[in-house]
Amino acid sequence: MYDMTSFGKVVAEWRKKRGLTQEDLGTRLNITPQAISKWENGVGYPDISVMPRLAEVLEVDMDTLFGITDKEEKKYVTASLFEGLPLVHENGKLACYSTKEVKKREEQQVLFCDGSVADLSTRVVINRGRGECRIVEVERVPKYELRGNRFDESFGVIESVKVENSHNAEVVIEKGDHDEARVIAEGGEIFIASLRVSVENCKLRVYNERLNGMPIDGGYHRNKLTVYTGFDHGKVGELSIDGSGDMKVQVGFDSARFAVNGCGDIAASMPCGSVDANINGSGVIAINKADEAHLKINGSGDIKVGEISASLTAKINGAGDITASGVVDTADLSVNGVGDIHLQDMTARMAKVRVSGASDITLGRVLEYTDEKLTKNSTFRVIERG
Repeated sequence: MYDMTSFGKVVAEWRKKRGLTQEDLGTRLNITPQAISKWENGVGYPDISVMPRLAEVLEVDMDTLFGITDKEEKKYVTASLFEGLPLVHENGKLACYSTKEVKKREEQQVLFCDGSVADLSTRVVINRGRGECRIVEVERVPKYELRGNRFDESFGVIESVKVENSHNAEVVIEKGDHDEARVIAEGGEIFIASLRVSVENCKLRVYNERLNGMPIDGGYHRNKLTVYTGFDHGKVGELSIDGSGDMKVQVGFDSARFAVNGCGDIAASMPCGSVDANINGSGVIAINKADEAHLKINGSGDIKVGEISASLTAKINGAGDITASGVVDTADLSVNGVGDIHLQDMTARMAKVRVSGASDITLGRVLEYTDEKLTKNSTFRVIERG
């Protein structure tokens, strides 16, 4: 902020430091010594056009001349991961990264539970157990500019969206009140600092920057992200969760790809054309309506589709469940494990079934035929044929 009340004192101070009299300074500025005296006594101020020349003569910058006393400095946070190792200590110049359990942190040392020691003053690591430990210069480590707790920007008209939630955030994707895309985020400083938003070829991409393939976790679990698309139905939607966040998708797409890696939940309430839904973990994906559906679970997750109108491919590796209804031409069903497929309210012209494990599959109706390969511990039931 400007502190013009001290302007006269600043001029007098720097004039004297440069060994100039009021007359000397007046001569260089082509004004009278009396004018200089008035400035220094707070009676008046110079014309704004004189300021650059005054700063030049006194050999100071404009901030000093205007008395900016609280010049804001950018704040940065050191990345929480380096070469795949978590940050455990930092002393300003050096940072210690390790997978080991920390016993005690001192100003220049980190003591680990297995007896290992990292000495930042000597940059020596005594590693007595499993796991890695690194001491690196802070300047070598990526940093993120802290931008407060809120992000709000508009990005023009778009056709497609790619949102990757890796920060345990609550995400909502909806049309909004305008035709232009807009992104609003609120939460922890790390969440906002690592947030990246860009538009290329009419596709909006929103994600949190990662290090070494791993998300940055700020430990703040009330992060909120709202993406306004400007449309009810777009071309392509690529929507994913890494972790335990929630995502509500309130717009439709010609082609949509939903993915959960972890235990997050995705709920898509609007119709889509072609849908790919993948779960790695124990998450849940719920889709209102799709023409074509390609569904895959690795783990114990659940996928539910309210209505499918063209074709279904469903594959489970593990203990997950898939539930769907509708009328389709083909249903291609595969289970490797103990997962179940519930299609009591689905009609298919034909169905191909492959099971390796103790799975139960139920299909409401088959119009023409089924192609089946089952194990002795599995069951496949068709409620009605023909």
